[in-house]
Amino acid sequence: RDIYQLEWSLLSARPEFVLDWYETHLARRGFQVTITTDTEKTKLLTFHSSQIGGALSIQDEEDRDGTDKTLLTIQIQSR
Repeated sequence: RDIYQLEWSLLSARPEFVLDWYETHLARRGFQVTITTDTEKTKLLTFHSSQIGGALSIQDEEDRDGTDKTLLTIQIQSR
């Protein structure tokens, strides 16, 4: 399997927007999506299909607009 990680820091978008955007767009493309954590400072979404799975972690520690850190991990099964 192949694993990819993408990380963003200091996004202007609020954490709730980032979580909602990924939840909506992954579901539209046929992924099973589960929000496993949704607190003020941490949000975690997992997703999977037959060949692809992953997680989106959102951290927001600072008291400012936007999102401090977002980490997207994608696992693709080898054929």
